[in-house]
Amino acid sequence: EAARSQRDELAERGFMPMVLVVEPKLRRSLSTVFERFGLDIVVLSHAEIDNSITFEHLGAVMIGE
Repeated sequence: EAARSQRDELAERGFMPMVLVVEPKLRRSLSTVFERFGLDIVVLSHAEIDNSITFEHLGAVMIGE
């Protein structure tokens, strides 16, 4: 639900698709969950991103609280 809420907020602000950057061990499972629930959220691990790429932090999703 937290991911869906954050995705909806970003979509309202014109930022789509939402890209969530996570630890490598979480990437596959989160991607599978989001796909199963029909959420248009791209999940990448830190290991997949070139060090020269810069990002703008637009929000956070807390999982497992």
